[in-house]
Order: sequence, then structure tokens, then C-alpha cells
Amino acid sequence: MAPCTTGRAGREGPGRPRDRRRPADTSDDARRGSHELSRSRQRTGVAIARRPHPHRPGRPMSSLNVPLAQWRAAVEVAAREIATYALSLPGAVVQDPVGIECTAKMIGAHIPLVGCGQGFDLALLSSPEGCRALSRAILGRPEAAVLRDSEIADAVGEIVNMLAGSVKRRLAGQRTELVLGLPIFIHGHLQPSDRMLVTALPTRFGPIDTIVLIAGQRG
Repeated sequence: MAPCTTGRAGREGPGRPRDRRRPADTSDDARRGSHELSRSRQRTGVAIARRPHPHRPGRPMSSLNVPLAQWRAAVEVAAREIATYALSLPGAVVQDPVGIECTAKMIGAHIPLVGCGQGFDLALLSSPEGCRALSRAILGRPEAAVLRDSEIADAVGEIVNMLAGSVKRRLAGQRTELVLGLPIFIHGHLQPSDRMLVTALPTRFGPIDTIVLIAGQRG
């Protein structure tokens, strides 16, 4: 490493005359500051340490561009895991996408996934009876068991949380890290805007018909 160019105040280096525009500071504070700067440079190994620029509002961030095929593959594996280990059902099957109008009379749980400057909504929807069947399966209740609305909301919310967590792990190879939000149970359907892209994947958990929705911003 090149030696520090700051020498004793008042001396001129060979071939480098003192700057006549500014008188040299020969005070003890100046000499002490010069030596401290030199020691600091020796410790860090660099003359000036530059901090990385923080992200500024309006500056484009890297985006998460995951093709539908990868979302579907991640949902398929996650659904099979949940059906087998959490619901004790004989597997799960994900079918080709359908129109979002198929979910108009469905209810279910939604959970946000946020990362890389983008936000996504993952939802698990079914008919009221389908949600009751999913809830009984994860709670280990008999088929004739009567569940309160709050129990159904909590149970389906837990299933969609497991589904989103599994999907998140399988999309981790896309150079981003998605963060899960809190699931909410909604009686109603998603109304997409022109800027929103929504994919509806019919997913059967054993004998229970559901639809997995994936919503995100276009482009």
C-alpha cells in the first residue's frame, strides 16, 4: 500500500512545492489529526471507504419474473405435501388454469408474498362445504363435526400459510427472498384490475375441490 502522503506540516516534499494559496497548518491538532488519519488508513487498508447507495424511491429494483409453469410446479409439490402430511388425504392434483369467474361464489384464505419490490397474493378458495371439509381434515375432526366460523377461518388460514411457505421455498432459486404476510379469510371474490394478472389453478385435495389463486402486477 502506498504510504500516506501527509507528512509533517511545514515541510515540502521533493519536487512538490507547498500550495501557496493556503498556508500550512503547523498546530499540534493538525499533526495529531494527520497521524490518526494515517493509522486509520493502515487499519482499514483503504484510503476512503464508500458506502453502498441505498435504494431511492423511484429507482427500479430487480423484479421477480417467475413463469406460470414454475408457479404451477411449486403449487403442485406443496399441495401434495400438505394433502399427505397435514390433511391425511390421498394426494393432490393441480389442473390447467381456469377463468377467475369460477371463484365468484367461493370463500377462502389469502396471504401476501412480498419481495424484490413486488407483491403477490396467494389464495386457497373453495365452496363453504369445501372449506369445512378442509378444516375438519387439518383439525382431525370426524365428517359430521360442526365447526364454528372462526375455527374454519383459522384452519383454512393455516393451510394457506403452509401452502405459501412451501411455494416460497421452491421459488427461492429465482434470486429473491419472498416474505410471507398474515393470512386473512375473505367471504367474497377477487376483482382484478387492468394492472393485475391473476392465475386460477383448480387444485383437488383428495376429494375436496379448491382453487389456488396467484395474483400479481403485470409486467
